[in-house]
Amino acid sequence: MHHKLFDLGALGINSNMQVAVSPQTNGVGRELWLNQFEGKEIRMPQKNYALLDEGYLAWHEREVFKW
Repeated sequence: MHHKLFDLGALGINSNMQVAVSPQTNGVGRELWLNQFEGKEIRMPQKNYALLDEGYLAWHEREVFKW
């Protein structure tokens, strides 16, 4: 589910590698599930080839994440 929410701009990852929840996300799901992840640092992949691309994350924040 988190991949779909990321693709829709409801979830993001900030430059500090923390989960960001869109302020436009609302409803029971946000209250019961999403709010608990707001500001939590993500676990980085153990394999270097699977690291997150900072350029893509910046693009996602600028173009997809719902501010």
